[in-house]
Amino acid sequence: MTYDGIFLITSALRTADHLTKYNKEERYNQTIKTIESIKKYGPSNSTMYLIEGSAENPDEDKLKNIESMGVHIFKAYEHPDVRNYAMQGAKIFIENLCLYRFFEWFMKNPVKAKRIYKISGRYELNENFKPGFEYKDSFVFLKSFDSWMPIENQEFADAKKFYETRLYHMDYSLLNTYVNNLVCMIDASLKYNINVEHSMYKCLNDQNVIELDKIGISGFVSPSGEYKNEWFY
Repeated sequence: MTYDGIFLITSALRTADHLTKYNKEERYNQTIKTIESIKKYGPSNSTMYLIEGSAENPDEDKLKNIESMGVHIFKAYEHPDVRNYAMQGAKIFIENLCLYRFFEWFMKNPVKAKRIYKISGRYELNENFKPGFEYKDSFVFLKSFDSWMPIENQEFADAKKFYETRLYHMDYSLLNTYVNNLVCMIDASLKYNINVEHSMYKCLNDQNVIELDKIGISGFVSPSGEYKNEWFY
């Protein structure tokens, strides 16, 4: 079977208190809204994977409830490196590490689809979301932003722009390119101390990328509690 879309929901249902304004119950409820928004606005013939990278084991009953909503669960936190970095609060690249561990498993028995969508858990698709089937052989991001890092850091990392990563998507034909570049992103974050957003631009901007003014994402920013619609910076 070939799906219209595969949605990858990167998640941390449990995280350190100093990194978030929301407790584990609130984060869980926000994640349920993520799933509901995919069902409302995403292609009807889609499948979903929750890629869970919590520092501590999430409540099993909550994972089972998410699974009952038709979502496959990938327990990235069971990988020692994911658990170790999550416990350290290594936000600059932990999401990409979770995605890399997921694809190690996924590529052994891949599910086919027209497009792959990555959405951060707790955020929601909105009425601006379009499936993007017309963007053949392309990555789709919200338009890139100028870096906020000091100029010497930008020059050292050769990263003068960044992509917003709460939602992006790609043609399925780019899967191998994307997985190979996850290694580039993780290495860049470790070598240059840059976050996921900067490493994403550094490693993918030379690919076929479509930048949109609106991509269809909204939600509450975890560290600040601020509600954002499309524009996060």
